[in-house]
Amino acid sequence: MSEKPSTSRERIIPIEIEGEGDNLVEDEKQKKISTTCLPEPAFSDPPKEVMVPEEALKRTLPMYNVKEKIIIIVDTAEDENFTPFRLNTQQKKPLDMLKHAVEMFLNSKQLINKKHEYALAVLNENNVMWQVNFTNNINEVINALQNVNACETEDIFDLSSLFDVILQNVKVPEACRVEGALLPPPYVVRTILLYGRSYTLPKLDESEKVRELLDSPYFTLDVLMTHEPVDDDNNCNKIFNVLQNLDQKGFAYFFSVARDTKTLHDSVGKLLGHPLQRPIQQLADYSIAVP
Repeated sequence: MSEKPSTSRERIIPIEIEGEGDNLVEDEKQKKISTTCLPEPAFSDPPKEVMVPEEALKRTLPMYNVKEKIIIIVDTAEDENFTPFRLNTQQKKPLDMLKHAVEMFLNSKQLINKKHEYALAVLNENNVMWQVNFTNNINEVINALQNVNACETEDIFDLSSLFDVILQNVKVPEACRVEGALLPPPYVVRTILLYGRSYTLPKLDESEKVRELLDSPYFTLDVLMTHEPVDDDNNCNKIFNVLQNLDQKGFAYFFSVARDTKTLHDSVGKLLGHPLQRPIQQLADYSIAVP
């Protein structure tokens, strides 16, 4: 098992880790659900019963398709001697595949609801830069992202700059009740962090404002981490552990993708669901029922 994270709280929500897709034989393309903070990547049959935190089952938020304000955070750091993705007969750099994944997400999400708005920010060596303000013109976001260049990595990345940028550029609605019932908010805020470093450990010294943001029922932080194949020489498990513990409500989605194109595409598809309408991640069922 991996080491305990350095964050102040432990995430106890069971997380589903994706397999390596095309890099595994068919019998190994399975999933394992664990109740630990960070399960080791494994490919055995999932247990028949899934343990779900009691507070997550008591979720009473209004299940409306209200407008989403989605902040897409793309990591531009490029690990030294990285393993490329394979797309058809081509090899793609990790940043190029993240750009491709974001474009897929934006085009698909706009088909669902054209009222959603998107903003773009990028992770540089040691800070976050806001690139595009909220807009429902996805081409503006896509074009800006195509002009982003890769940067080098450092040993530690301070996530405080990420939350500083979020707090400066968006206000999360407060919960409003009438006769005890929660009213639908005018919009919800969702940050999708695409973290692409296999050696750089993220850290966060939580301020009161950051904790209030993370605790807000109308703010969601989803994470899609792309990384090198896990081994003793990198920090993939430690990094994913820290990122998971950012969510204490149990409603965020977390995906770990090790240079496998199919798994990356599948994970992006699973991020399309509205945070007020989608199930808790470990209870999500993507199988198609055959009559």
